[in-house]
Amino acid sequence: MTDETSIDIENLSKRYGYTYALRDVTLKILRGEVFVLLGPNGSGKTTLLKILGTLVSPTSGDINIYGLDLKTNGREIRQKIGYLAHDSFLYRDLTGEENIRFYSQFYNLSSKEKLQERINELLNLLKITRWKHESIKNLSRGLQKRFDLVRALIHDPAILLLDEPFSSLDVLSANILKEFIGNVRENKTIVVSTHDIDLAKSLSDRGGILVEGRMRQVFKSSEITSAGVKAIFEM
Repeated sequence: MTDETSIDIENLSKRYGYTYALRDVTLKILRGEVFVLLGPNGSGKTTLLKILGTLVSPTSGDINIYGLDLKTNGREIRQKIGYLAHDSFLYRDLTGEENIRFYSQFYNLSSKEKLQERINELLNLLKITRWKHESIKNLSRGLQKRFDLVRALIHDPAILLLDEPFSSLDVLSANILKEFIGNVRENKTIVVSTHDIDLAKSLSDRGGILVEGRMRQVFKSSEITSAGVKAIFEM
């Protein structure tokens, strides 16, 4: 982790009609940091990740990604971001490798040879090479999630956004995902949403607690306690 700010959010709000999903969120996330967004369901975690991933526009406020204004540099910022949604982006009738090759077309990858090297590297890291020719619809939830992560990482993004990545995973897939995050964390900014307090403590450098769209507290992982977080949830 460095002192360089990779994500700079100031007074961010998102409103749907008269309802605020996010309200006046201000936050700085550092390069090489694993930052966990904690909060109960409906707290705004997914909305914040979607805005950072350029999938949803904010109502007000400013966001800079490595110095680029999100409002005016969306195309360039998308090249720097990998986004893993709670629901898969993969096409169920395609194989794992076919999905990865399809999504690779949206990025400036140098050559077919380099692409194949990158695919092989990620499949090996996530231990899914043997299933690369299987249709997604025939794979377990855990294997689908790992292929979806390869899809998000194929262009080697500087920032990785993970929305509830451990939800519904079997123990093996969860452990592989934790190991993977540990292996790549020095070179990327990783933002993970979860409502699992123990996971947040073990996985992150820092985190923030969102409640009803407001950032109630930002903390170091060493400061997290179940009682303290639950008390903030209930404020």
